[in-house]
Amino acid sequence: MEKKFNIVVGEDGTVKLPDAVLEKLEVKPGEEVRFEVDDNFYAVRLLSRIEAERLDYLNWMHNKHCPSIEEMIAESRKQATQNIVISRILDGMPAEKIAEGYEVSLDYVKQLTHQLKMDIEEAKAKKHKETGSS
Repeated sequence: MEKKFNIVVGEDGTVKLPDAVLEKLEVKPGEEVRFEVDDNFYAVRLLSRIEAERLDYLNWMHNKHCPSIEEMIAESRKQATQNIVISRILDGMPAEKIAEGYEVSLDYVKQLTHQLKMDIEEAKAKKHKETGSS
């Protein structure tokens, strides 16, 4: 009767074998294991299974920590649109024309305009304070 066991891949990408397998191999947990298998077919199956588990784990980690391509593209487009809108505000283009031309809401343009004015005033005050106190 064939006994099945789970192969687990650790966070560092190493393969974790069940304690029962480690005991059978007379290996201590955490110790590096190298073993030979007489049956090449079995060895290939085992290595394929280990590699599949490792790739599944790495893919899971990647998806857990990295946004999807669609999310990255959407964020990039959002940032590009914001940069263009800011550029047009600084060029003096009317808010209504910006909203219409770049398909954004008028409220969004007004919000960015207000934030830019605040940032500019803050930068001027900081510069005045630095030059005034020197």
